[in-house]
Amino acid sequence: MVKVQECHMFKTCMDCLGANDPNCGWCSSENKCSLRGACAEAALLYWLPYKSGLCTTITKVDPPQIQSTTVRILNLVIDNLPRVEEQFFCAFSALGKVLFTKARRSANGVTCATPESDSLPTIPPGEGEFVSFSATQEL
Repeated sequence: MVKVQECHMFKTCMDCLGANDPNCGWCSSENKCSLRGACAEAALLYWLPYKSGLCTTITKVDPPQIQSTTVRILNLVIDNLPRVEEQFFCAFSALGKVLFTKARRSANGVTCATPESDSLPTIPPGEGEFVSFSATQEL
């Protein structure tokens, strides 16, 4: 027996889809398990139904570390990246500030440039930057 509509209990995409709850799916635009109608971007690109069994996952970032003082091109290997015509963006988050750069689709994921260093906040020693990936038509 499967309990239904307890989507909020699942914290990862794999747990959400693995629960086999026909009402739940992974809302990738909000990084949470939800009902389709509760996902702000309920299009198929953003809401993965439980029966798909496939989570979109960044599996590799190359290079894995960079200095924030130089613009570099990042190669992101992404499993189960949807085939869509929408513009892709890389989102860089540091100390509450989010910056976007355009991404280009590659054979196994996307490539994108890091933001200009003068647009980044000063990052204290020991603090890291986080790279996330989003697909959207506009910012």
